[in-house]
Amino acid sequence: MIKYLSERIATCVCKNDEDADVEVVAYGFDIFLQEAGVILLALLLALPFGLLLPVAVSIVAYKLLRRYAGGTHAAHRIACMITSILVAFGPALVFARTSLRIPLPVLAALCVLDLILLYRYAPADTDTRPVRNPDTRRRMRLIALVTMAAYTVVALALNFWRPDYASLLVTIATAVCCTTHPAAYRLYGCQRPDDPGVDAPSPS
Repeated sequence: MIKYLSERIATCVCKNDEDADVEVVAYGFDIFLQEAGVILLALLLALPFGLLLPVAVSIVAYKLLRRYAGGTHAAHRIACMITSILVAFGPALVFARTSLRIPLPVLAALCVLDLILLYRYAPADTDTRPVRNPDTRRRMRLIALVTMAAYTVVALALNFWRPDYASLLVTIATAVCCTTHPAAYRLYGCQRPDDPGVDAPSPS
């Protein structure tokens, strides 16, 4: 359904532009519609539970860090959507509806672990979405590290006021950072551009 809509929209957008690449435009709309669908479903699911704010926080925190950290992708669209909704909704439900909180020492340790993962693996691209330019890679890694450092400061401060949101923020950040590790790629059957069997870019 999403693929069909993307192709239809791309065809309409590009019909008066002979130089436009319909496949590229359709791919862009495909990603946009999938992301929008996941966000909408997560927010609709949050409404009857009264979790709109924590789920919105989860989505923003996840998308912002994921944008620069990268990470593995599920091979199938439905698996990707289910995983995204679970990440957005699950921690919000746990920390908002239970007394479970991450102790401060564990919170700090997770933040350090996340920074190490980002320094080592970000930006974690895939063979279908490679990041080849060295300057772009350095910029993305730097922004990911700065973003995670900001999350760390916010979480440690929130822990004395709203420990539920501190735990939520660090859980979401750790989920993102763990997807950059090679073990996550093996789990999802995903490949990085430098994995064996992935063709290197031809010299220009």
